[in-house]
Amino acid sequence: MKLGELLAIKGHNVFTSHAGDSVLEVVKKLVTHNVGAMVLVDDKGKLQGIITERDILRLSAANTGGFGNLKVSEYMTRNLVTANSSASVDDAQAVMTERRIRHLPVVDEGKLSGMVSLGDLVKAKLADAEFETRHLTEFVMGKYPA
Repeated sequence: MKLGELLAIKGHNVFTSHAGDSVLEVVKKLVTHNVGAMVLVDDKGKLQGIITERDILRLSAANTGGFGNLKVSEYMTRNLVTANSSASVDDAQAVMTERRIRHLPVVDEGKLSGMVSLGDLVKAKLADAEFETRHLTEFVMGKYPA
């Protein structure tokens, strides 16, 4: 399965914020949308970075004074790891595992077209495995084609 196919099922909606926003604003957006990462864009929608729950947790341990005056631009990851929609789920999972990341922005022709999490990839692979198992079982039991 390709990431484009996964996004067609999951959806292309990505919640974004701006690098100039406060960390507190981003935390509120993460909670409101129940997501684990926020892609940061400029006014034209160009990717600037990403900040994750894990980044904020580390920041919280280092800064007990609150997040209201801290700018996301100071704490975001700027060197984004991205993929395009033609990448396979297996390739994306390998990259995410190797780089130890849980969220992967999908970018096509310089534009953000979606976001996948490691959980999305695992879910897609499980669905493929269940489909294959069902069809192999039907074949062995003489019920193929159904």
